[in-house]
Amino acid sequence: MTNTDFPAGLLVRALDSERKLVVVTFHLGRLSTLTAAEREVARLAYAGLSNDAIACLRKTSRHTVAGQIARVLRKLCVPSRLALATIPEVRI
Repeated sequence: MTNTDFPAGLLVRALDSERKLVVVTFHLGRLSTLTAAEREVARLAYAGLSNDAIACLRKTSRHTVAGQIARVLRKLCVPSRLALATIPEVRI
């Protein structure tokens, strides 16, 4: 696996070739592009909550949460919720 396998701006922090896991880091400036609601949803998703659980906590619809998660992933240039969970800066 090479660095060219990752989106631009992501840097490899740790690589576990046995389990094919990669932990990435990125410029913290990307976090500043998130709205307050997107930051909260990102933190809850990072904690492992489902869209339904997040919607219940935030008293909103799961459709709204799904849209917010999609925007978070796009703004942070992260390909999945699993990848989002590898970024410790998200829980800040």
